[in-house]
Amino acid sequence: MRSIILSILLFCTLQSFAKAQPDCSGDAGFKDKQELTKFTDSLRTADSAESMSPLISYPLTVNETQKKHFLIKNEAELKARFEKAFSSEILKAIHDQDPKVMFCNYQGLTIGGGAVWINKKNGKTGIFVVNAR
Repeated sequence: MRSIILSILLFCTLQSFAKAQPDCSGDAGFKDKQELTKFTDSLRTADSAESMSPLISYPLTVNETQKKHFLIKNEAELKARFEKAFSSEILKAIHDQDPKVMFCNYQGLTIGGGAVWINKKNGKTGIFVVNAR
């Protein structure tokens, strides 16, 4: 009896992991899952200020520590501070993100284990926070 119960619990657990990722598009301000997929595909290949800028909802908040942050207000500022905002560790976390395993809630969608947050701000859906710490 005990082995049957354990088998059922194991089966149910595996089934919950096998389910498709919930659609986070609405939480992050995308009109549908296709738009979200297009955005995350672009994000996972972005590696410069030029390729990242269209994916940002300015002003971009960059959290260096829990108490220290700065704002990037436009593409020119992003070019000047790109390496400080998007370190190689942040870019790796973004690029390595499995698109099937993303977290979303009322604040938006997070990529890279909290490295960046995406949502609709100021009329545009894009990255609005980078946690560079």
